[in-house]
Amino acid sequence: MPQELPSVAPQVYKPDSLCPAEVLLHEFLAMARNLAAESTLDSPRPALPEQTGFTLSDFPSEVLSEVFYHVVDSQSAIGHSAAHARAVNLLHLSQVSAYFRHVAINSSSLWAMIIYIERVNVGFLEAMLARSDPSPFDLTFVEGADLSAHDQIWSLIFANFYRVANLHVEVAEGYNGRVLGGLLRLPAPSMSQCTIHFIGDRNVCLDDFFPRISAPFSSYSPALRRLNLSNCFISMKYSPRSLSQVSIRCIGNDAYNHSPRLQLRSLADWHRRFDCLQPLDLYDCFEECTEADTARIAAQTPVYFPSLRLFTLRTTSTEVCREVASIIQLPATCSRNIIIVFSSQRMFEMEEAATAVQAVTKFVPVQTEYAECAISMGDNRPFLRLIAARPRSSVITLRFALSDLKVRNWNAISVGTLLRMLSRTWGGGAPTLATNNRILYQIWTALGGTLSAVLSSIPILHLWINKESPAQFLLHDIFKHLRGVREIRSQTSDLWANSTIHHLLTRELIPSLNKIRIPLDDATTSLAVIKGLGCFLQARREVRTVVFRIRSSTLRRMGYAAFEEIRSVIRDVSRDFPDTVSLDWAELRGQRKAHD
Repeated sequence: MPQELPSVAPQVYKPDSLCPAEVLLHEFLAMARNLAAESTLDSPRPALPEQTGFTLSDFPSEVLSEVFYHVVDSQSAIGHSAAHARAVNLLHLSQVSAYFRHVAINSSSLWAMIIYIERVNVGFLEAMLARSDPSPFDLTFVEGADLSAHDQIWSLIFANFYRVANLHVEVAEGYNGRVLGGLLRLPAPSMSQCTIHFIGDRNVCLDDFFPRISAPFSSYSPALRRLNLSNCFISMKYSPRSLSQVSIRCIGNDAYNHSPRLQLRSLADWHRRFDCLQPLDLYDCFEECTEADTARIAAQTPVYFPSLRLFTLRTTSTEVCREVASIIQLPATCSRNIIIVFSSQRMFEMEEAATAVQAVTKFVPVQTEYAECAISMGDNRPFLRLIAARPRSSVITLRFALSDLKVRNWNAISVGTLLRMLSRTWGGGAPTLATNNRILYQIWTALGGTLSAVLSSIPILHLWINKESPAQFLLHDIFKHLRGVREIRSQTSDLWANSTIHHLLTRELIPSLNKIRIPLDDATTSLAVIKGLGCFLQARREVRTVVFRIRSSTLRRMGYAAFEEIRSVIRDVSRDFPDTVSLDWAELRGQRKAHD
């Protein structure tokens, strides 16, 4: 008995009343999805319903192939599971009718979408490769026990490697990448993206895979744009100049620092090679400098990346951070994300906090005018962010990752001195002086001193500080350098429930403050926030404007009564505000709305 078709209402199309192409494709796509979902490979071909007017066989093969493309590509998974699911979808569609089968079999781009090699029948792989020819295809696999011994599979892949557009390889623990090494020695004329990840606590030099040739892919990968390497690295001396994205990451346990890494002096090989490079991500991938390296680096010409838009550096070494800053020359328009990790694997000297600040601030262009500054103290990953006034897209983020630090010189900061300073400033109530807080005190003090000229003219300050954080006690010295701030934007409303924040926003420290922005959310209506805001505004009557920020999603959830509900909430929150304060509200990612 043939399977019944899915319950899709038949649609009659007449030549004089055809729908727009987009609507037609959308309706057919819905039906095709149901056909693919409810058909099974073992079931007989479902019979098509009788229709008058425009039938499925009247679809041009080009249109039908495009619809098939969206149906087959409807899987959200990645890697082998997605390719296998796409293959099943395509086989389902090919069983709907003889016409569907003809279109599916003769669309090479469809077969290029479904190629996978893990747990695949060799005959089916051969059919996929033959039917996808000449279209480029993606190749994703994990090199491990399941694939290492399948010589027939690799013979087929090696013979068709010239068509691979996106290569994604993971090498399982216990495997040395023998198959990957074979692929790296083949020309790759179609490849636009290459991602390689060695699983486990190791870092592998890929140059060892092709010692007799000058570069990977037999020096022929003219279309390669994106190169992503994890737990491995490669010499960039002979890399294609067409690269627009490079990521080299050493991830995993910090304990395997003995593994090989890039040498800093090798950055000289990058000079004038990457004029198209836009994002560059370097993640714990450099060896520590030797004295000879430092002298050689000081004498070499800086490496300039004229098109770079985003540079990310993460390192556990302040020396590496400082040397990279001296080697690499970044455009003024390039955003920088610099991360220093205080690893729990080794013992620290207290003075290293100031050394780390000196290293990261070398990436800050001091001649640039900055319009905004952000300070965050959350999750043991505090950061300082600077947003340039011109160009607006340039953002500098200096981040410090601290977790369970071991500090040798515990008394570098006198406990008595710090307590006296806090007591004199706020009249008592000191924070818990854990190791991390001592380091934070050093970091923020050093940042304020080093970037004093940059911070003094910034008009807008963003604060990521919650009501329970002790960090407010540790920011006094950097706030002394923020005298030009006219507007505070708190990222959480419960900041105002923390009484200590009021002592940081005094007239002495922030004399020009006249405006604050706060989120309008559930926490805003708490008694602690309402009381804190009221007390602050009574004390700082020169603050004349309060703007409540509300998310677009919240507005949509409120529906047609949103405006009235917002006005009501603002009236409740502002009941203790001085009469001189002007109230306003703004939709995040939307146009500002005035409050009556």
